[in-house]
Amino acid sequence: MPVFASSDEAWADHDRKVAQKCTAASGLMNAVVSSKPILFDDTVGYTAITLRGHLKPVAGSQPKATATQEKLCLYMRKTGKVHVADISAATR
Repeated sequence: MPVFASSDEAWADHDRKVAQKCTAASGLMNAVVSSKPILFDDTVGYTAITLRGHLKPVAGSQPKATATQEKLCLYMRKTGKVHVADISAATR
């Protein structure tokens, strides 16, 4: 059975897509990817990254600096759907 590998360019495109979708879904201001992508095998089909940023101010409130927030994002490679969860000190 032949094995096909993705090119470096294809993986770079994948990583950009994961970062873009996860950042948009995170609910964080100035969100940045704070880890390298973690690739689960194809039986699971997820790529995981962590994000760091600040919570967006509530509508109608004064914008103010908040503590840094961290989130975990799971990106389903087959569908492009993302799942985002807070990473709190209690879960470490």
